[in-house]
Amino acid sequence: MAHLTRTPAVAAVVAASILFGTTGTAQALASRSLGFDLDPLAVGSARVAAAGALLAAFAALRG
Repeated sequence: MAHLTRTPAVAAVVAASILFGTTGTAQALASRSLGFDLDPLAVGSARVAAAGALLAAFAALRG
């Protein structure tokens, strides 16, 4: 398995932190645009399910 060098590893951590930090903002903007409140538990569950599907697809591609 190849290891990341310092620059891509730092970029991956920064990207993950940006995506994690914008969850609440995305929920608030989606609630406003849809016209009704989204349940935080539903948003969190959807986020975990989507991440799991992406990780499973990535793992399947890598073998």
